[in-house]
Amino acid sequence: MRALLLLALGPLLLSACSSKGITQVRAQVRGWSGGAGQIRVLARDQTVLASTSLDSAGRFTLPLPSAQALSPFLRPSLLADTPPNCTSSVTSSDPAAQFYQINQLSAFPASGTVPLPLVSQTRSDNPGGAQRLDQRTLIYASTATRVQGERRCPVTPASGAAAQATTSFALNLKAGWNYAVSHQGQDAGGTGTARLESVGDDGFEGWAAL
Repeated sequence: MRALLLLALGPLLLSACSSKGITQVRAQVRGWSGGAGQIRVLARDQTVLASTSLDSAGRFTLPLPSAQALSPFLRPSLLADTPPNCTSSVTSSDPAAQFYQINQLSAFPASGTVPLPLVSQTRSDNPGGAQRLDQRTLIYASTATRVQGERRCPVTPASGAAAQATTSFALNLKAGWNYAVSHQGQDAGGTGTARLESVGDDGFEGWAAL
C-alpha cells in the first residue's frame, strides 16, 4: 500500500445537484500559488473530458464531463480486472450500468505545461501502527444502480507474513454523477481494507495539490 499523505483541504461546495446527480463542482484549492490557469479532467489517454478556468486564488467552477464525452471511456465495472488468485462477490443491481470514476483533477498553472494533481483526502494514524486514508471520489453511472459486495486478494507485506486485501462496496448511485468516499486502512501486520460508499454533499471537504 502506497504511503498515505496528509493534505490540507480547502472548502468545496456542491452545486446543481438534482435527481440526475451532480453537474458541476465549485471549489477553492487551499494554498494555491500557481496563478491563474486551468483545471482539467483527463482520461487515461490524456483526452480532455472537461475543463474550466482557475483564478489566482485557486477558485474554480468545473462542469463535470457529459455523458457524450464519457461514452468511449465507460466501463462495466468499478473494479479493475480481478486477478485469478482473488475472489469477488461485487454485483450491480442493473447489470447494464456502466461507470467512470474521478479520483483526481489536473491543475495547469499559468506558467508551465506540467499539470499538478489535485486530490481530496485525509489521513489518520492510530496507535499500534494502523493507518487510515479517506479519499473522496466522483463516480458517474449510466443508470441508477446499487453496487455491493467485496473482493478479497492475498498479499505479502514487507513482514513476509500472509495477509489479505479486502475491498468492499456499498454504493447507491443515481444516474449521472455521484459523491463517494473510499475508506482505506492498513494494520501493522500489512492487512489492507478499503470500503467505497456513497456520501452526501457535506462529506466532500475540498481539494489540495499533491
